[in-house]
Amino acid sequence: MSRQIIDYPASDANAFFERFIERTLHAPAYSSPLYSASLKHKLRAEAVKGIFSSMVELSDHGDLMEKFLNLPCPKMFMYGEQNRTLSYLNHIESNGVRLSEIPECGHFPMYSNPPVMWREIADFLN
Repeated sequence: MSRQIIDYPASDANAFFERFIERTLHAPAYSSPLYSASLKHKLRAEAVKGIFSSMVELSDHGDLMEKFLNLPCPKMFMYGEQNRTLSYLNHIESNGVRLSEIPECGHFPMYSNPPVMWREIADFLN
């Protein structure tokens, strides 16, 4: 989602934010409409560009995967069933990361299926 700052550039922060909310509202992932409905209450339009740009920069050039895999603690990666084709799942699992696929879920487990999300977190911590 953060890559939309590159894919759909806009010179006006409010215009970008409004269009981002509209695209998210119509995204095919479970609970995207619910997520989009709350964005205006959680985020200022002027903050979006900096947040999204830094997320893309860190994702592309920040060695985040290696940093994650090298953390000196047990690790879990949670994702929705609609994201089960993520290219790096086998890689991180083979490096000791516990995978947790949340059923009936897209990008947002906390919106799509919070009971299962919290059970998975509790099970991992126990």
